[in-house]
Amino acid sequence: MNINTSAYVVSRLINDVRQQHQRMEAQTLDALAVVAKNPGIAIIDLADRIGVSEAAASRTVSKLGPGSPKKLGLGLIYRYESPENRRFKQVELTDRGRQFFSNIGDTLKDALKQAKVTD
Repeated sequence: MNINTSAYVVSRLINDVRQQHQRMEAQTLDALAVVAKNPGIAIIDLADRIGVSEAAASRTVSKLGPGSPKKLGLGLIYRYESPENRRFKQVELTDRGRQFFSNIGDTLKDALKQAKVTD
């Protein structure tokens, strides 16, 4: 894939993400992708995978989930206690989160198809 095609596809992806969620940052999208690939991942493991502290990962989960008392979240994931150890919190995609990735997949397919036409 040449540079122009890659840039076109990335641009389409970013625009699609921004249309769905204007507040989505790259690190937040990375965390969401890790959760999508690893349903039930513990927040401490999520922190390790995205290279942040557990506190930062927890804030990201709040942003992606229901939010906080001061700010509404995106509703893309939900947090629950680990059945093995209540001290650990785990996260999974909500239906809305699965729809988010479905929409992105559709955008990527379309962008790749369009890019091949213009190559």
